[in-house]
Amino acid sequence: MTSWSVVEAVLPAGVEDRAAGAVVGAHRLNAETQRRTWGHDDFVEPVAHWLGTLRGQEYTERVVLVAVPATSADRRPEDLAADDVAGAAVVELPRTSNPRLAELDVWADPDRLRQGIGTALVDAAERVAARRGRTTVHAMTYHRGEPPEGHPDALAATSGSGRLDASVPGVAFAAHRGYRPEQAERYSVLDVPLDAAVLARHLDGAAAAAGPGYRLHSWTDRTPDAWLDDVGVLLTRMSTDVPLADLDVEEDPWDAARVRYGEDLAAASGRGYVVTVAEHVPSGRLVALTRIEHPTAQPECAWQEDTLVLREHRGHRLGMLVKAANLRTLAHERPATRRVHTWNAEENGHMLAINVALGFRPAGVYASWQRRS
Repeated sequence: MTSWSVVEAVLPAGVEDRAAGAVVGAHRLNAETQRRTWGHDDFVEPVAHWLGTLRGQEYTERVVLVAVPATSADRRPEDLAADDVAGAAVVELPRTSNPRLAELDVWADPDRLRQGIGTALVDAAERVAARRGRTTVHAMTYHRGEPPEGHPDALAATSGSGRLDASVPGVAFAAHRGYRPEQAERYSVLDVPLDAAVLARHLDGAAAAAGPGYRLHSWTDRTPDAWLDDVGVLLTRMSTDVPLADLDVEEDPWDAARVRYGEDLAAASGRGYVVTVAEHVPSGRLVALTRIEHPTAQPECAWQEDTLVLREHRGHRLGMLVKAANLRTLAHERPATRRVHTWNAEENGHMLAINVALGFRPAGVYASWQRRS
């Protein structure tokens, strides 16, 4: 059996650099894993765009590890070729909050599973976390479906909502490593554009419930200067106001500078945004936000990202109002989009109900695992 060594990859300035082999190889395996898991390319970005994200280190340190045959371990990381890479891991370490936390994503060559690649990568990733003083590690596994309730191999998330198939190798591996499945997220897909009459009905009903005390604003890619501070508040609240089960997560602060940095990083990573917010007219402050992210290289797909209504303004159907309005804006600004992907904690019944009403259909499960030392 081949033995594996794990080395830290160089993050080159560009994919044409001589030192880019390890990152190119890691991207190739991740792309193949995504295709085999989901049966489509909607999550497969160009390697140059992925590199743009990896190089964004201001608020999150990102360490890329690659598994190579032990016979290649004596080569310098910048001399590795893409074909040397048999698996990879990305370790994310927040810089401005959550000093106990490390988040890792691990994948191996789909044609070389059960050969010790995952074990070597997780061992190395956990050593990176430990050296940085991180005592909580989060990881994700991805599943095409959910076992039915009562299935003998069904493993319930500790949140009490959502199930995994304990017989799936990734689930068994995570459990064996001492990780607990804290939360299951429903992965859903919406076919767009929505019928204009259906979308208008959702908008009109939500607007009537919200009343004249709220006003909508929409934009693309760049937040207007006047709203930077308010968007920072909303994104800060997003870090803890959504259901988190028993995940060890603290508030992650955003300010105007970080909002701008995130927009610049998105542009460098080949991504754009469509954003809709709700302003509370009496106070002049933003109290709800939703954004859809879209990869510029893949015009047919988009990703529904953050949606938040401040707790003190819930009960006015603002969630439906901003999401329906943002879908209308998406159709206008990016008419080639045909699919919107989204993820919601299974215990987030209110947001799931909005998504179901809009027409999102279940497509899989994302499981959040946690190990504390």
